Amino acid sequence: MPDSAKGLMWEGRWSPNQASVGVTAYDKSLECVTVTAVIPGLGVKSSLFGSKTLDNRSKVDVKLESRSLEICAEITDKKGKVTKYRYKANKLPGTIDVASCEEKYKKDQVILSLKKDDQISWEVQLSSKGLDQDPSCT
Repeated sequence: MPDSAKGLMWEGRWSPNQASVGVTAYDKSLECVTVTAVIPGLGVKSSLFGSKTLDNRSKVDVKLESRSLEICAEITDKKGKVTKYRYKANKLPGTIDVASCEEKYKKDQVILSLKKDDQISWEVQLSSKGLDQDPSCT
């Protein structure tokens, strides 16, 4: 993580009926915010061209809207037990261009690159309130 991102991380709030994991975000540039959700057990496999896809025991659903995002995941262990994870940011610090956002996977991580509609910094909002500017909404 770049030095410019220090102080811009926070622990995300996950649904009380789901397993707890961490979510961090940092202002990568005026155009982009990087969000990382740590999901224990998330498995990936590498393709021929170096990209990574989810393995057959991991399911992830990312729902992006112009001012919100939701990540839902289901991880099945070797014994068949399913653990569900969910994170929702009800109100982002600004609007995003949903069509230009990217989703990537690493072992135990979902990494989102959110393309901002406006070229402004979210640094102050991220450091004071985190990614979710209205956590009281359900």
